[in-house]
Parts: sequence; C-alpha cells; structure tokens
Amino acid sequence: MLMEPRTNQDRLTPRKLVETLDTISSTQRKPLKSEEPVTGGHPPRERSLSEAFALSKQGVSPPVVKETVEEFRASTPKSPTTNGLHVLIVDDNDINLKIMATFMRRIGCSYETAINGLDALEKYQKTPRPFNYVLMDISMPVMDGISATNKIREHEEEQSLPRSAIMAITGVASTGMQQQAFAAGIDDYLVKPLSLHDLKRVMNIE
Repeated sequence: MLMEPRTNQDRLTPRKLVETLDTISSTQRKPLKSEEPVTGGHPPRERSLSEAFALSKQGVSPPVVKETVEEFRASTPKSPTTNGLHVLIVDDNDINLKIMATFMRRIGCSYETAINGLDALEKYQKTPRPFNYVLMDISMPVMDGISATNKIREHEEEQSLPRSAIMAITGVASTGMQQQAFAAGIDDYLVKPLSLHDLKRVMNIE
C-alpha cells in the first residue's frame, strides 16, 4: 500500500510543536472537577484540629485565631447543651473552616459552612432555619464577602426577613475595606488572627 505524500499542512513546524506541547501541558494540569471520582488512591482524610492548628501556625494558611491548640481547647470547653444560635461560616480556606467549625461546636452553636460568597448566598436563601450570625471572609473566589453581604441584605429586605448579624473575619485591615464592608451592611469587622474571647464577646456568648 502506497503512502500519500505529506503536504505542507502536515509538517510539524516549530510553531506547531510549541502549540502541541502547550496543549499537552495544559491538559495535564487540568484539575479534576468536583463531581469526577478520584481514582488510584484514597479520598482525602479530614484534618484533625491539631493538624489544622499546626498548618495555620506554620504559615500554610493565614492564621484565623491567635490561640494555640492547647489554649483553644482550654478556653472553649465542650458545651453540654446548645445555646440555640445558628451560624453560617464563610471562608475559602478549609483549615480556617475546620477551626471555626470546631469552635462553634464547643460553644454550643449549630452551624453550616460555605466556601465562597456565592455558596453562602445560596445557603442563606435556602436555609429552613434563619442564621443568627454570618462569619464572613472578605477575599474569596467566585464571589467576595462584600458582594455576598450586599446580596444577603437585598434578600432580607425583599423577603421581609429578620436581619442576621454579619461579621467580617478577614486578614484585610485597611480602613478603605472596612468602610466598604460597613456600607455593604456588615455589622462588625474582625481582623485575623482574632481572639476567640473577642469573638465570643461580640456574639454575646459567655
């Protein structure tokens, strides 16, 4: 069988070679979608509280609290009863979510978590039980905390809902950002790393 001669279009020019390699490289770097099963290994293990604190203190993620894990446990003994408060924790960092969720459990709050502002807005709109507090990070992908707060306040007004207390918990300490936050409807502004004692105080928890 005779092979047809290659045309000029079939030749792998240096430019085509670069484009081909770029395509292969970007394909290899493409992350798995969240709905795609992860094969060839075990699912990620949930971090313990000690691991979360260690990673936070090592600078793997910006620390959300000032306390060490020992101080955290000593200052927040496990509550035998719930205090009736329902809290939405919003942060794109899973280490911070782990620490704050543990804190909520220890002081007797029920809670839900959201990984960005859009996720928070959807959970706020769909929850059958109103949130007493929203602990809102500011700098997040998809939708930031300022935009999410604006949307939440609009939803409350449109649906004649009671106003939830929204507290910014962020690493951004600038005056300009604080002004934007208060203009959007945020009630309190706490800068990371924060003191859990101060957080309990602003949440009116003894």
